[in-house]
Amino acid sequence: MGCDIYIVTEVRTQAGAWLLYPAAIPSYRDYLTFAVLANVRNRDGITPISEPKGLPEDMSNGLASLLEGRDFYLGDHSFSWLTGLELLGYPLYEEIVLERMVTAETAKDYRTTGALPQEWCSATNAPGWEPLQWSVPLSRYARLLCDIKEALQGIRLGGAYPYEAARRRVVFGFDS
Repeated sequence: MGCDIYIVTEVRTQAGAWLLYPAAIPSYRDYLTFAVLANVRNRDGITPISEPKGLPEDMSNGLASLLEGRDFYLGDHSFSWLTGLELLGYPLYEEIVLERMVTAETAKDYRTTGALPQEWCSATNAPGWEPLQWSVPLSRYARLLCDIKEALQGIRLGGAYPYEAARRRVVFGFDS
């Protein structure tokens, strides 16, 4: 069974209150990003930004209202939140080692040309697949994390700085 993420965005006003903000935050399946955000589906020993923190105690009234309604879903486990500052501080360019099953052709291409795998699976006994281990900067495959950071940076608020990372956060949960 797969695992999905559900994300909302909040921004902090100059007065310090959090408001629900309708940012277009992507939310596709990306297990490397899930590992970074909250140690969810972490099979590669990635150091997460944080273990799940639960829902923020100072959540916006808008988010609290959504969570009380029946038409909104934020997942069913590993609820957490991270500020733009926490996301910006994560070292996305550090190398990680991945070991996955790839087609024999993909493994041959990697060994002869260094072409990085674009598709793989965790396990299979299907013919024509073999294990492959390779190193790559986390940013190469944790695309959702890069997309979330970019979306937060695109939020324009009043203030002295074009991107005040501490005044933006994502609140998220997972299902499986």
